[in-house]
Amino acid sequence: MGSPATFVSKVKTELSSNKNSDALLDDLCKMVNKKYNGALSAIKEEYKNLSDSDLRVMALYCENFSIASIAFLFSTTPSSIHAKKIPAYEENRRNRFH
Repeated sequence: MGSPATFVSKVKTELSSNKNSDALLDDLCKMVNKKYNGALSAIKEEYKNLSDSDLRVMALYCENFSIASIAFLFSTTPSSIHAKKIPAYEENRRNRFH
């Protein structure tokens, strides 16, 4: 995969051209998972209700993509990216503590 910085730069360039974004985001998730010693895999295992889309957003956060950039990639608004986190958090909280 090369260096993470080079890979992230390539991902940003490719995503801005909107070519094969799903495959690039999947590769980014793999890279982030490796970089952080399996963190995304552990999160996915612990929080089963998270979608692949949720994990992609997490990977983008980990690599310092802005909320506006993430919203653009998912064809939505920055406020919907923020709003999406709250229901997932509340559901996981209820499942863990009740």
